Amino acid sequence: MKKTVVSIIILFCFFSKVYTQSFSQTMKGQILDRETKEPLPGATIQIIDETPLIATSTNASGNFMMQVPIGRHSFVVSFIGYEDGTISNVLVTSGKEIDLTIELIQSVTNINEVEVTASSQKTQGMNSMATVSVKQFNTEDASRYAGGLFDPSRMVGAFAGVGTVDGDMSEIVVRGNSPRGILWRLEGIEIPNPNHFPDGQGGSGGSLSMISSDLLSNFDFLTAAFPAEYGNATSGIMDLNLRKGNASKQEYSAIVGDVGTQLSAEGPLFKLKDASYLINFRYSSMDLVDKLNIVDLGNSNIAPQFKDLVFNVNLPSKKLGKLELFGVAGNNYTGTKPTYDSTQWKDWDDRRDEVENHSLYIAGIKHLYNFSNHNSYIKTVFINSSQHDAWTKSFLLQNYVLNQEQKELYTYDINRLSVLVNHRINERVSLRTGFIIGRTNANMLQTRYLWLQNKNDTLINQITSTNCIQWYVQNKYRISENIECISGLHYSYLAVNQKHSLEPRLSLRYNINKKNTITFGTGIHSKIEALSVYDAYTINSNGIKEMGNQNVGFTKAWHNVLGYELIKSKAVRLRTEIYYQYLFNVPIVNNPNSNFSIINLSYGLPFEKLENKGYGKNYGLELTLDHFFYNSFYYMATLSLFNSKFLAGDGVWYNTSYNCNYISNFMFGKEIEFGKEKNKTFGFNLKAMYRGGYRTTPIDLQASIAADRTIYVREETNKKRLNDAFEMNAGINYRKNCEKYSWIISADLQNIFDHKNILYSEYRGGSKSVITVKGIGFIPVINLKVEF
Repeated sequence: MKKTVVSIIILFCFFSKVYTQSFSQTMKGQILDRETKEPLPGATIQIIDETPLIATSTNASGNFMMQVPIGRHSFVVSFIGYEDGTISNVLVTSGKEIDLTIELIQSVTNINEVEVTASSQKTQGMNSMATVSVKQFNTEDASRYAGGLFDPSRMVGAFAGVGTVDGDMSEIVVRGNSPRGILWRLEGIEIPNPNHFPDGQGGSGGSLSMISSDLLSNFDFLTAAFPAEYGNATSGIMDLNLRKGNASKQEYSAIVGDVGTQLSAEGPLFKLKDASYLINFRYSSMDLVDKLNIVDLGNSNIAPQFKDLVFNVNLPSKKLGKLELFGVAGNNYTGTKPTYDSTQWKDWDDRRDEVENHSLYIAGIKHLYNFSNHNSYIKTVFINSSQHDAWTKSFLLQNYVLNQEQKELYTYDINRLSVLVNHRINERVSLRTGFIIGRTNANMLQTRYLWLQNKNDTLINQITSTNCIQWYVQNKYRISENIECISGLHYSYLAVNQKHSLEPRLSLRYNINKKNTITFGTGIHSKIEALSVYDAYTINSNGIKEMGNQNVGFTKAWHNVLGYELIKSKAVRLRTEIYYQYLFNVPIVNNPNSNFSIINLSYGLPFEKLENKGYGKNYGLELTLDHFFYNSFYYMATLSLFNSKFLAGDGVWYNTSYNCNYISNFMFGKEIEFGKEKNKTFGFNLKAMYRGGYRTTPIDLQASIAADRTIYVREETNKKRLNDAFEMNAGINYRKNCEKYSWIISADLQNIFDHKNILYSEYRGGSKSVITVKGIGFIPVINLKVEF
């Protein structure tokens, strides 16, 4: 730890040479109607509080371009008949042009005066239909969130009501719900879990996202009462969009750090007007920090390594619409090799051979076409994806022969098509409808070794396919300038068992005045299980293996949320929400002697017959005090108090595994400009998290040995909480703007106190013991980034 800190100080000093030239940068972009995506010619954009005045207006295509001094600036955007918009604290550097897409809201009535606030850009989501329990993130947030590691999953962990599972899983737990309820979307369509080292069947987390936040434009994270266009989610939605490359200038960036490298390029494409490309490649390995003993990898002795590639090609056309080709590809590998010397064996882990290898690719095409009436557009998105997960676990016997304990091989090939049509009837009413069709082909194999019976047991062995169809319609009605009502209906159909779900949705937003807002949302939401759940073997009452879960239907959740927002000043917002979620149709083992509910699984397969007869409930209060980045600093404090329960087949209400009861977060950051021409900045960020421990049930060791599988003490189901979890992250960075490039050196120090939170306990049949698994400790990520 001391060596790391000294190294950082030396690097900062090395790169702190004074440079005295004044610089500016090109800022450009397009201003659109928020509802119709039509360009707004003649709109004006100007820097706030800048002397002399710096401003420009858009051309016939809604595009603008202006020269802006380096530093942080805020902008106000105006257009006749529209509410003013603000873009706050845009970081302008010498190494990269700024490209913005700004959307304005059409006024219902004439506005005499609009108060421009730094917080107005984040009070609603990017999706114009999302007004309740939504948080908008941007690329700037990624650079400020200490411990975020440029990972969208880790960034949202600071949001009220959200906790990420500690360690290397990075699963998102929303309001006490299982991470299985998370939906990932990219460019408006559902995608497989895009994380490296995914956690298993039905899981939504992993160590790190394949999509770095550097590559994203603003994105939404929703936690309740989703608009009707979102399906297959019961707890939260990550709605990501890739940013477009620079269409007028070639730009490059490179990152070199202690855990890997990253190279990216963007620029105009084949001299086509406004066409651009963006491509990014990243390679990472923990091998260096492991050999230097900076990071404790625990029982793993194969340092995790991964690589990924992301691209986005933008091909706009005035007559044919906007076409985008995008893709994500990545693979990763890690594991543990045993010690082939019995004199060195101290415990079971010295004899463990465990290897996991994962790969994912997503290739997609998106087309946006504006109709000639200037009030409608159609968006079509198609993706093809392939996901492969392999995991083997073996045990080294006394004769140095490996005996395989578990084996998992899963391959999913998915084709999915989404079509959305949006029409603005008038300045008050907008209508949106669409459908989603998906087909999944799967090849699934999972086996385990039964030690007592000395034989292999097949848990799933199936090649299969199925279709899923979704349809939705939603309407936005602006009753007045201050009152907005959004209603909708979502329908889902699963072909594997002909199950369906019809789900009404409703949300309201009432701006009492310029500073006070009330929001309300309610609606039914549903989630299908991983395809492997339907085809896993179960044992029937006659002791015969069968695929007993073919008829499992949708898990459903009724969301209700009431919120209040107070804009206290130009930069400070106080937000509170109370909510109640009622879960029903939850798959459980419908047996008076069972307390199993799928609510408690974050991933994995239940090898028992399930029925949709379980229930659950989550209710709580959330508070957020948010000072947006303004006057060179920011802070955010959140507090969540909640309760999460489930009803099992034995008729008893229990705590869910994720009922930690309270979560608190605090973030703070400060940025200082210095140098004769203000061409240097130094930034410091801090993030602290404290929450109650997740629930646990003691393992009955003797019963587990006798049964050759994990047996819990049923009478103690989720009564005990693990120790409270704590983590503090810090980030420091230094940036220098030179004439044609800029560079930044940063240190993102995760878990600076090296506090290893307890995750869970597990029974291991090979050693006939129960072990405690802890999260990872201190991780320093030190990078040098150059933009040119």
